[in-house]
Amino acid sequence: MENYYKSKTQCPSSSTSTPDIGTSVLIPQSTFNFTTPINLVDLDNLPSDPFKKPRILSYNVNQRDEIRRRYWIKGPCQPRGHKFLKTKIGNKLRGFVPTWFNQYGNWLEYSIKKNKAFCLCCYLFRDDNGQQAGNDAFVIQGFDGWNKSERLLSHVDLVKQRQSISVAFHKKSESAKKEYRIRLNASVEVCRHLLNSALPFHGHDESETSLHRGQFLETIKLVRKLSEDILKVTLENAPKNNQVVSPKIQKDIAYCFSQEILKGILQEIGDDVFALLVDESSDVSKKEQMAVVLRYVDKLGLVKEKFVGVVHVPHTSSKSLKYFIDSLFAQHGLSMKKVRRQGYDGASNMRVAVAIARDHNGVGNFFEMLSLVMNVVCASCQRKDMIREEVTNMLSQALQRKDQDIVEVVSLVEMTKKKLQRINDGFEDLLEEVYAFCEKYEITKVDMSENYARNRRQNTDINNQHHYKVDVFTVVLDMQLLEFRDRFSEISSELLTNMAALSPCFSFSQFDASKLIKMSMLYPNDFTEVEMRNLAQQLDFYYDVVKEDVRFSNLNGIADLSRVMVETRKHISYYLVYRLVKLALVLPVATTTVERCFSAMKLVKSDLRNRMGDDFLNCALICAIEKEELVKVTNEVVIDRFHEMTNRRGQL
Repeated sequence: MENYYKSKTQCPSSSTSTPDIGTSVLIPQSTFNFTTPINLVDLDNLPSDPFKKPRILSYNVNQRDEIRRRYWIKGPCQPRGHKFLKTKIGNKLRGFVPTWFNQYGNWLEYSIKKNKAFCLCCYLFRDDNGQQAGNDAFVIQGFDGWNKSERLLSHVDLVKQRQSISVAFHKKSESAKKEYRIRLNASVEVCRHLLNSALPFHGHDESETSLHRGQFLETIKLVRKLSEDILKVTLENAPKNNQVVSPKIQKDIAYCFSQEILKGILQEIGDDVFALLVDESSDVSKKEQMAVVLRYVDKLGLVKEKFVGVVHVPHTSSKSLKYFIDSLFAQHGLSMKKVRRQGYDGASNMRVAVAIARDHNGVGNFFEMLSLVMNVVCASCQRKDMIREEVTNMLSQALQRKDQDIVEVVSLVEMTKKKLQRINDGFEDLLEEVYAFCEKYEITKVDMSENYARNRRQNTDINNQHHYKVDVFTVVLDMQLLEFRDRFSEISSELLTNMAALSPCFSFSQFDASKLIKMSMLYPNDFTEVEMRNLAQQLDFYYDVVKEDVRFSNLNGIADLSRVMVETRKHISYYLVYRLVKLALVLPVATTTVERCFSAMKLVKSDLRNRMGDDFLNCALICAIEKEELVKVTNEVVIDRFHEMTNRRGQL
């Protein structure tokens, strides 16, 4: 029996058994000079009339089993309410008898178009090797010998044989499902391992003759050695078109892992407040990548910072950030309305004291020369320790702590300002230290009484003393003090001071209800007028209760306070106070979490993987950075999402 293809063509008028012009007919495959099967068909729109059904072998080989399954579940075409036509056979008008549907069971079909009977069982389960199994009258031409109903009875035995084939087919189908699940689960587990370890998936040569076919395939081979079940159904023992090891499959699985991680993070945030931490950096292929981290307080009262992705942006603008975040949250049904802080890092957004100093031309030239000196300094750990002791180092370290204490931050800001002001009068002391250094290492000292020269040929009217003390030292300190005043303005400092009133340190010695009420007034979207009045009452009771409760003694900061409030269920009794605590904790002065994301990006997208696409990079980074969330994602949910993405050849 030949393979047939479905085609619309004009049939010769002399044929008495072919359909009308323009209808679907069955054309032998040998008519054409190709062997590729027809394209996939819509399984939800398979024809019901038995005459209109193409032969099973004409369908794509990857869909045949599913088509058989659909028709078997749907059952035979039996138009029981139809008025069956009668034709004259011999001396009598004869036609299809409706009671035959009940008499001969679930195999008998009737075509209204051709006024003929067919056999569903023979149609579905004829031998795939093309041999004629049974009378073609019940499969191709159709049966209309209404005066020879005994042929229907004789066909029953053949149907019973076909039904046994259907049982075998069902068993075979279940076995194929089991093998496919084992094969897919192995690929998912290997992807999990590679994502967790930030390892590359592919190799430069993945051919069967290669000694190393890439991390993914090599790990699959290792897993096969440990499991006989996996060995029997993977790689060369799997169907060639359903091995689930292709690069496309690997990327789909990585995407499923990343989406499940994001789903868990965003569900944990829920409808609560959070902050955005954003930074940008170029990757190894010189693409500008913007990383986004969410800072929030979880249900246990713990401060968390979770990486939610990177996006390639041609411009590091607020529009790019908004588009990315809106898309991310809309995908998971959340809103940006609960954003309470946005922290931006980088020289263009959050400049530190050293960056400010470099804006001075003279200091800028100094730092250019310093880059050469650093090559020598970095060769010694002792010298690097000396470099780390800048005046602003303690403040920088405090601002970058994930569990930062607002009280400590406020005090360090004020201390740093005062320290810089005192240095303004200490030029002579600094000069003595420089001279001592020059004498120790036999370096020629600059004569401060001589005229300052910008270069060897251009002298000025001012001496070195005036230039270095007034034009450089004093100006740079003023620039840094101005930056601190702008960054920690009166309003910002007041906000930090009000937040400090929440501190539980030293038996709540900083507690001040009036400051906390002022703090709540800065968040009109979080506190209604009624809640502000209730807050004052809650604060009075709260202070008396926690001060006497031993569980709140010896706490180290607001982060500890949040955790203990949840543990003692005080966050329910004093929910307005706890709301203030969360608003204080999501304040991102600056943290190193985003910088750590870029460190991970250097591992994931390395020199050897510089052609990695942005989508796959994003998925791989989420999994590599959020390892705790990756552990929570089960293989089952990944497999389910994997099959929801698109129609797969394998069936579960």
